[in-house]
Amino acid sequence: MLTFLREKTLVDEFRKLVGIMARLRADGGCEWDRAQTHESLRQYLVEEAHEVIDAIRGGTRIRCARNWGTFSCRSSSTPRSLPNMGSSTSPT
Repeated sequence: MLTFLREKTLVDEFRKLVGIMARLRADGGCEWDRAQTHESLRQYLVEEAHEVIDAIRGGTRIRCARNWGTFSCRSSSTPRSLPNMGSSTSPT
C-alpha cells in the first residue's frame, strides 16, 4: 500500500510539473519558454542528461535529485514545442 501511495504522489507531482510548464508556454506565460522549439531545447536536454549521468556516477543524493529534477523540467517542456515544429507528418 505504501508503494502505491508513493507512486500516486509521484504521478501527481509530475502532473503539477506538466501543468506549470503548460502555463509557462501559454499566452501570457514566459516569453522564453514560448519561443522554444525542439531544436532550441535539444542542447539543454543533452546537457542535462550528461549532468544526470555525472551525478549518478559520483554525486550525492541531493545532486542526483537536483539534476533529475532539472532534466524532468526540461523534458516535460519538450512535448509543448510540438506545435512549433510545423505540419510535417514524417516521423523524423
